[in-house]
This record gives sequence, C-alpha cells and structure tokens, in this order.
Amino acid sequence: RSLRMAGAVLVGMVAASPAAAPTLPRALLLEHVNLNTPDRDVARAFYADALGGRVNPTSTNDRQLHINAGVSQLHLPTVRSVLGREPVTVAQRWGGTLEFLPAEP
Repeated sequence: RSLRMAGAVLVGMVAASPAAAPTLPRALLLEHVNLNTPDRDVARAFYADALGGRVNPTSTNDRQLHINAGVSQLHLPTVRSVLGREPVTVAQRWGGTLEFLPAEP
C-alpha cells in the first residue's frame, strides 16, 4: 500500500546522537531536501511509486529528479555538477531521521 503524499509534511530530526536530541526541536519542517542518488529509476520507484510522491515536471531534468511531497520537495540529483557532469556514484545518506506525516483526513 502506498502512502499518499499529497498533503504530507516532511519533517526531520537532525541530532547527531540521541543524547543531543533534547536540546533540539522535536521536528523541523523541511521544505527542500537534497539527496544525491546514483540511480534515478530506483529513486523514482521509491519516492514516487512506493511512497506516492509526485514528480515535478517543471524542475525535473536530465541532471535531477524532483519529487513533490505535500508542502515539501525532494531534490534527487544524479549528476554532481552542471559543468563537469560527473555522475553521482554513491547515494547520499541523511544524518538523522526523516518522516512523512500525512495530512489529517
């Protein structure tokens, strides 16, 4: 079953360790998250097909995939620079947790 992201809010915990968490807000609204990804098809299958995000046709191009998730947007570049066109070879990992909170029905 896919999670529909149409009204979702993406939040993230940015604490480096559980001990640091009490000093930080519990959740932060993330309007844009940029994660380098080596495989566009896998990223699309996960964020769009499995989680129900929507591909943004206006800003998606041959260098990056943009997925809309409610009020948030995921930028998923597969090329590290515009000029050099070096491909991303290792997936970037978020240093905390990300949660999609669905909108209230």
